[in-house]
Amino acid sequence: MPESGPEPKDQERELHEYALGKRNDIGYYISTNPAEPIYCPKFSIADIFAYIKYDYLLDPSSQSRAWTPRRRPKAEEHQLTKSTPNSDSKIYTTQIGRRKYAVKLGDSPKRMASEFKTQVLVYKKIAIFWDLMTGKDPWGLAKPAVPKPESQIVMRRSCGWGIVSAGFMMECIPPLHIHHARALVDAFLHPCIRGIVKNDPDLTDVRLHVHMGKMAPKHEDLNANLLSRPVYFDQLRRNPTDYYMTDWIAIMACALAILHWGCSIDARGVQFRLGSDKKNHSVLWMTNFGDCRPFAGTSLANGAKAMKENSTWPRPLSAFNLDPESDDGKAVSQMWTLFRNTYLLASRAVLLKVGLEAACDVLPKVFLHKVDMVWLDQATKL
Repeated sequence: MPESGPEPKDQERELHEYALGKRNDIGYYISTNPAEPIYCPKFSIADIFAYIKYDYLLDPSSQSRAWTPRRRPKAEEHQLTKSTPNSDSKIYTTQIGRRKYAVKLGDSPKRMASEFKTQVLVYKKIAIFWDLMTGKDPWGLAKPAVPKPESQIVMRRSCGWGIVSAGFMMECIPPLHIHHARALVDAFLHPCIRGIVKNDPDLTDVRLHVHMGKMAPKHEDLNANLLSRPVYFDQLRRNPTDYYMTDWIAIMACALAILHWGCSIDARGVQFRLGSDKKNHSVLWMTNFGDCRPFAGTSLANGAKAMKENSTWPRPLSAFNLDPESDDGKAVSQMWTLFRNTYLLASRAVLLKVGLEAACDVLPKVFLHKVDMVWLDQATKL
């Protein structure tokens, strides 16, 4: 990853309208004017991706850097389209050949470089630890998908003091298959708007933002918005794919164990999206690692607070204003018990693998106790 020089605040300028370009001599660049590239590296990570693996990103001294990057014969330019129109999102999509990519941009070079590095780390560690925790049984628990980080995108500042990160390019999360999307319209939306929504062109581009820790707001069934749509615990429990819910809870628990003990990050701000895989099966995608902070045995309380603030994760019954004997109350308790038990088993496997045998039966339990305590503390204040 290229290092940047000094970063005076007056040199960090907000990007407005973007184009993603690529030239055979400089690689990918981001530009506010397609005719004037503001990025000028020798080559991009994507150019050498066919020849090296991610260890190059984490170990620049690797011999892999001796490989010659492949060159393209002419300049290219790719249009960026905002993934959620009329929003403040800085996530775009772009088509390069037959493949569609997501491009995440930001105003803070340090933050973008850090998020890219974290996503590379998570992508690697999920692959390393998953079979260890769940076994290699092809009928076992499905691995959560993580968008494959493809290339860092950088820009050159006007003063020319080094190259800084403007964002990165990654695999684009495929939307739900149209048949799945239509079934969810029938399950989630009020009959009076189902016909309109089923004719909405956005129905082919639906990805659901999973909130296992919240119930649907009142009148959510009248919300016709399809892009970046939230989906809540009670909706998932009652929809046609409810038999997947226990698997999704277990997948999230295993993923959190890997983030904590394999990646040493607190999972702050992490999101799960319900999209598709290459076979059009509905799968959970884990994304959004920009807010993650370091996590260790000395920071369990901060990790518990990070989990409390993120409704993507399952929550204990004390987090909900529910009758414990109600259907929803019983379901929340059952799913939280499943999440707890799976997290403890997965954490033990990861901690043993990384050589922390003495902590494998202690730290995960202490963490979950602190999660329970932050929710009980809030409940007593209401």
